[in-house]
Amino acid sequence: MTPPSHESPTRVSLGRGWALACIAALTAAGALLGLALRPLVRFLESHDLPRHAAMDLLARLPAGLEVAALGLVGALAGTWFWTVWRREALALTVEPDGMILSQEGHDRFVARQSVESAHLDGPDLVLRSADGRELARRDAGAVEKSLRNALTGAGYR
Repeated sequence: MTPPSHESPTRVSLGRGWALACIAALTAAGALLGLALRPLVRFLESHDLPRHAAMDLLARLPAGLEVAALGLVGALAGTWFWTVWRREALALTVEPDGMILSQEGHDRFVARQSVESAHLDGPDLVLRSADGRELARRDAGAVEKSLRNALTGAGYR
């Protein structure tokens, strides 16, 4: 096995860009829903179809306020989604003496000397010992490319 190529830890996790993308996308979706709310309520009324009381309440807000209100709800939903996704996605810290696999609130240290190879099996990162035993398996689909670069850069096979 090749010795590590650096002494400082390398961390691989979902980047902040994904946080901004989640929040921005759901904020925009909320705002678009706000724009469509009044026409939707009018359509439901004209066809005597049921609607939720919250729809009526939001549709009675001053023009534009429903867009802001639903945009804010979207931003909150995006923040929640990001928080859950970040907790569930694998975060890997590659250190000179091994690696720390962090996922769903649990950390696991795997010593460098015990890892013969690291590879992807579908979306999973699999660490194997010299005798072929599986040391760890974690879903790494969200960080696959960065993970590969970090491990090969640190000298893992």
